[in-house]
Amino acid sequence: MAAYEPVGHPLTASVGSCPACGGDLLAGDRFCGGCGAPVPQPEDTELLVHLQRATLAEHEIQGILGRGGMGLVYLAHDVALNRKVAIKVLPLALLQGDAAVERFRREARIAASLRHRHITSVFGLKETSQVVFFIMEYVEGRTLDAILRDEGPLAIDVVEAILLDAASALSYAHRHDVVHRDLKPANIIVDVEGMAMITDFGVAKVSTAQGLTSAGSTVGSPKYMSPEQWSGKATSLSDQYALGCVAYELLAGRPPFQGESIAALMKQQLFDAPRPLGELRADCPPALVEGLGRMLEKDPADRWPSLEAAIAALGLRPLSADAPARLQLARFAKRGHDVRALPRTPQSPIPVNKVLARPAPPPERAPPLRRPIPWAAAAVVVVVVGGGAYAVHALRRAAETRDGIAIIEITDAPTTLAPGERAPIVARAKNARGELVASVPIVWSSTDPAVAFPSADSVVTAIGVGSATLTASGGGRSASVRVLVAPASASVAALRIVPAAVRLAAGDSARLTATAEDRSGQLITGRPLEWTSSAPGVVLVSATGQASAVAPGTAIVTASADGKTAQATVTVVPAGIASLDVRPARSTIRVSQSERLSAFARDASGKSLGARTPEWISSNPGVAAVSSTGIVTGLAAGSARITALTGGATSAPVTVTVTGVGAPAPAVLQLLVTPWAFVSIDGVPHGQLTRLVDTLRAGVGHRVHFEHSGFAAVDTAVTLEPGEARLLRIQLTPRNP
Repeated sequence: MAAYEPVGHPLTASVGSCPACGGDLLAGDRFCGGCGAPVPQPEDTELLVHLQRATLAEHEIQGILGRGGMGLVYLAHDVALNRKVAIKVLPLALLQGDAAVERFRREARIAASLRHRHITSVFGLKETSQVVFFIMEYVEGRTLDAILRDEGPLAIDVVEAILLDAASALSYAHRHDVVHRDLKPANIIVDVEGMAMITDFGVAKVSTAQGLTSAGSTVGSPKYMSPEQWSGKATSLSDQYALGCVAYELLAGRPPFQGESIAALMKQQLFDAPRPLGELRADCPPALVEGLGRMLEKDPADRWPSLEAAIAALGLRPLSADAPARLQLARFAKRGHDVRALPRTPQSPIPVNKVLARPAPPPERAPPLRRPIPWAAAAVVVVVVGGGAYAVHALRRAAETRDGIAIIEITDAPTTLAPGERAPIVARAKNARGELVASVPIVWSSTDPAVAFPSADSVVTAIGVGSATLTASGGGRSASVRVLVAPASASVAALRIVPAAVRLAAGDSARLTATAEDRSGQLITGRPLEWTSSAPGVVLVSATGQASAVAPGTAIVTASADGKTAQATVTVVPAGIASLDVRPARSTIRVSQSERLSAFARDASGKSLGARTPEWISSNPGVAAVSSTGIVTGLAAGSARITALTGGATSAPVTVTVTGVGAPAPAVLQLLVTPWAFVSIDGVPHGQLTRLVDTLRAGVGHRVHFEHSGFAAVDTAVTLEPGEARLLRIQLTPRNP
């Protein structure tokens, strides 16, 4: 271990004692034999010395909570506020790199700008010539990866509670233009109140600022990285994908992708579909399976437009503090060594001044009296006894004045809170002179924890509507304050409807979801909304936002609250089969070979009506004959066009090419289109699509056309080799106004 000189006070951690419990450490120990805490390494000890010098008289460092690539996290005691905090320190090895230091500063600034119940708070950033660190909220609990390791797959309601907390925190960050980019179980902490909190914004990205990461570079954890992150293009939809991976792992007990190398993980994330969650968890509700499946879509455009929309679609609702899922999470957080081994917040010692009475000098011997006077002796005894008693009383009063507790003072106490809000509440013990007595621990209690609950770190959390009296006790004294928890009175500053545009067939319906926000961007829940339709003869809308298509046409559906409105456009098209899609759209077979064609019906809105058994017609039966079940058989070299008819609808012709023996193998073209487009290949329309897989003739050029109203059309030519499988990504750009 690196040698160092004492800094004027005993070190909390040293070579010979455990930083957590103070037990003896033997040479070669990697973990403490008493509590199991890790033994500091030489570089850790040097860093600890610098940190203690920088925090002298403000914080008492107690031990290491954890370590990562961008810093060590220490548990510390805030002397002035008498609470536990966490201090994240940049390792000495990274202190010389300007980019690393600036990235560390940026993490602190980003986290400090986000004030949310489910995001760890940052209190301050400090730097010296030898150490850079920031002070943040200490969350007593366990990370999700530790809980998953010990508990295995979690219950459905527990996962939904975690999903709701994390989505709420991420949505808040996204509204403030912050993308986390490294969400994983290790960066989600469950505290002892059963709440999930997101931490570690070390690689977070502010969309409105120039970042430190090079363009196109990859950041994140491979098991949870979205396909677009592998090319350095992370957005809020990337956080949605990562949260879907985390939820999948919590339910299945394993992440959706498990490659043995980064290259294998990259391939799976880009091209492979995860094993269906319903196969691993038969008790998982279909809505949850489908909702998480959409969060894990490869194409960001196919995911939920926002996490608020995902939560609304999944039907997740806020939970009370005494909900079974919260209580179960609280039990998980309190289990395990990582909570029990943490030292308690110490009582910062204050030197005790000892007042000793000097013994009186021995009296000079007087010559003995021949005639003692009894009354004089009695008077002397009374004076001595009385003086001694007075001296003892004076000394006791002086000691009480210096060190005793005269009053508990509560400051910064909130008078009114809304459910879910948190606020600091500080209590200090003072002596008769008004001096702070920091050695006395303060214990908080509440007359109704279901209304308001004060935590050990001097933060009160509003749980439910009502009032509660909070009491701070210490040193035989106490003080109380009353807190009222009332429904949120913030006015609605903005409304949003998801989805903003809907296309329905007559007789169908769709649920519209409206979210309300206050001026700070916080979601407002429980606020009544008024729904109206501009054309009730076309679209009817219920009080809960359920839009029902009545007749063909277009209607504007409006949601209103507190004078604010939001609108969605609902287009109703005639019911019935509007088109038939035949797959594959193009085929090459050899003489005597057969292939099955399938027909799928769609209504005018593009909604699939399922497979159909139509009438099949071949333009050249001598080359390719088609049966009533859609089986095409090659009879002679040449080509034929196969058409399907049913319900008054006729499909686009499918070209079947029949070749002799040794004909080149066909090629496969896969298309991914953002946002969506009407796609045609060689003049044959394929409908409104975001993705397409088609078999094309190899060795010849094929023209592919993409068209979407309001966007510039795209034309491209593709020539494929025999047996080739090619992925073509198309990003449409809006037309100039």
